[in-house]
Amino acid sequence: MYGGTFDPPHRAHMELAETARCATEADWLLFIPAARSPHRDVGPEAPMADRARMLASALPSAHCSVTTIEEDLASGAGAAVRTVDTLRRLRDDLAAPVEMRLLIGSDQAVAFHRWAEAPQVIELAEPVVLLRAPWSTREELADALKQNWNEREVAAWLGRVVDAPLVDVSATAVRDALRRGGTDEPVVVEALSASVRDIIDESGLYNAS
Repeated sequence: MYGGTFDPPHRAHMELAETARCATEADWLLFIPAARSPHRDVGPEAPMADRARMLASALPSAHCSVTTIEEDLASGAGAAVRTVDTLRRLRDDLAAPVEMRLLIGSDQAVAFHRWAEAPQVIELAEPVVLLRAPWSTREELADALKQNWNEREVAAWLGRVVDAPLVDVSATAVRDALRRGGTDEPVVVEALSASVRDIIDESGLYNAS
């Protein structure tokens, strides 16, 4: 499972998630666009339906799909959806023998001690960690984790890291470029697939001109 706002979904989302799927020999990769992040004060800019459509158009392989499960959970909770609640719902929906893993960035790993019911999240779906700035190496990640985890726990976190190339793409920079010059902006062309750019143009997302 790979959750995020995907606002919009860019090539780093796709390439790194598929790299992690292959590295862990996972049978399937499930993208989960967030209704709203519990760690942010504002929600995604693009509606859930548009983000799900963009994701579906850019899936990196035939072993991937998208679910809007968090939209249903958000309407019931009336607030941001917690990862643990999403995982519990997915656990109930999936066949019992299916093993779940949760793909996160090293920034999320460093903040993981603040997640709601963090031990239960790990029990439901052991994390798979992709390195990203400012924790771009195992050594940098270990130093950050030592602030909140003991030696054994830090070793466990490092064992969850998947080797993948660092891809520096910022969704914020992409949205800024879209507002500035639309889908023809070089930053946008580099970061987004043609199918995602087409959907942005068709739907008038991000005030693209």
